[in-house]
Amino acid sequence: MGCQATFVGTRGPQQSTQETRYLHHFLWGTAGRDEVRISELCGSKSLRRMQLDSPALSWLFALTSLGLYTPRRLTVECVEMSP
Repeated sequence: MGCQATFVGTRGPQQSTQETRYLHHFLWGTAGRDEVRISELCGSKSLRRMQLDSPALSWLFALTSLGLYTPRRLTVECVEMSP
């Protein structure tokens, strides 16, 4: 149930870190705009994977607020590139 998108960046066995942020949308997701700067989330590391989804808790918020508040979850995985 819900929307999900996954974008893949670099590959390899490097150690990674993961950052999760909730993005705020309204009116069943039709209103609200987000600008995400990967450099702020990853710093000097490279982007390995980015995933945008709406987990069950987001749907619960949307249903109880009658669609007025519809959060989405952004998960970014960053890796240190080895030479």
